[in-house]
This record gives sequence, C-alpha cells and structure tokens, in this order.
Amino acid sequence: MTKLNTNLSNRQTVVSNKLLKSSYSLSQVEENIIYLVLGRMNSKLEVSSTEFYSVDVEEYAVMKGISVKDAYEVVKSAVDTLFERVITIPCDKGYVKTRWISSIEFSPDRKEIRIMWAPKLLPYISQLKDRFTRLPTMEMVQIDGSYAKRLAQLIFEGRNIVSKYTGGRSGEIELSLKEIYKQWCVPPSCLEYKYFKQAILVPAMKEVERKTGLVLLLVDKESRCKSGRRVERVWVGYGL
Repeated sequence: MTKLNTNLSNRQTVVSNKLLKSSYSLSQVEENIIYLVLGRMNSKLEVSSTEFYSVDVEEYAVMKGISVKDAYEVVKSAVDTLFERVITIPCDKGYVKTRWISSIEFSPDRKEIRIMWAPKLLPYISQLKDRFTRLPTMEMVQIDGSYAKRLAQLIFEGRNIVSKYTGGRSGEIELSLKEIYKQWCVPPSCLEYKYFKQAILVPAMKEVERKTGLVLLLVDKESRCKSGRRVERVWVGYGL
C-alpha cells in the first residue's frame, strides 16, 4: 500500500519536470483531482498501475466550501471526463501519448472515488530521484484558471531550481511562445502574441499573483524577446 500524506496544509504534489512541459488540456476540477491524489502520495516510492488511489470527496468539499453531496457530484462528473483525457509527454525518442487514468471505482457511500493511474504515466509521478518539481498542493488547487495553473507550475519549477543551487527565492522563467502554445493547447484565435498576451498571459499572471503572493514582471520588449519584429519568447520575473 502506498504511503499517503494526509497533512493538507503542508502537502506537496511532486511531478517530473517533463510533465510540466507536456501538452494537455484539463478542466479546473480535473486538474484539482490530479493535484489532490498525487499530493497524498509519496513520489519516491513505486506507484502501481494495478492499485486504486482515493479521491477524498469530503476533503474536496472542505477545500471548496461546498457540501459533501455537491462535492461528490462535481468530482464524479470530472473523473468521468478525466478518464477520456490524454496527455502528450516529451521523451528522448519523441513523445509518449497516454491517458491520465485507466480505471475508476465509485464507493457505495458516495464519499470516495478511486482512480487507477495509466501505466505510461507512472515514470513521471513515481520513484522520482531528479528533475522533478514540488508544487504546493493547496496553492495549486486554489488557482482557478487552467492557464494560470500552467504558469504557476513553471514558476514553481524555476523557484525549485533557483532555491536548490543559489538559495534564492526570486528569478525569471523563459517562455518560448511556440512551445507554450503547444503545451497549453492555446486556441487558434490566440496564436498571435498580442492576443495571447491580452487574453491568456496577463490574466494568468494576475491570478498567480493573487493566489500565491508572488510579484510577477513580464519582459517582452527587449531585443532578446524578438526575431525581427516578431515576439518569439518572453520572460516572467518572480519574487516576493
């Protein structure tokens, strides 16, 4: 049986950095379910592709301030759609395309739903020894926007690296727009930078600031951002 972390306030969701660079699109609740389940697991230990892992409906109800009955319906609906979702993960030989979960169990008391992770996902969520990021579960769940969640992931990845090698808590992350458009599944209407900035990036930055207490700074005017007149990459600075 996998050891679970039940201390909600100190819980961390630990994933491979490759998962943060993957292409996928999830609803807010679907992604929160992933954070909550992974946050209860010890990422250093082996995760079985034949073992069920619990989505605690009562815990979700408390975190979102809703009744257990309502929480069950929300989580049940999200797990049903999560079963159909796919993720494309970069790897040395190209990429791996897999589902997130392979099976679901519903308890008769309507207080617990159990999921089984897809086998191809396991190397990116278990037995992690290096190149992984610790994400604060509570903060990630409190972020509502899917793009804000993706931006926060990359910021926490950057903070983990800076903290490990310099002990600092401020820095900046580089966003290659070509890669971000693909990884975040940006719609065609926002594939030009000015529209991406207005509709996606700036709102995401504002929400990350509100929910994490970080101060963010967008760098997109410097020469390093452009190829000719076209903006191809931007930097997001972060600090307390």
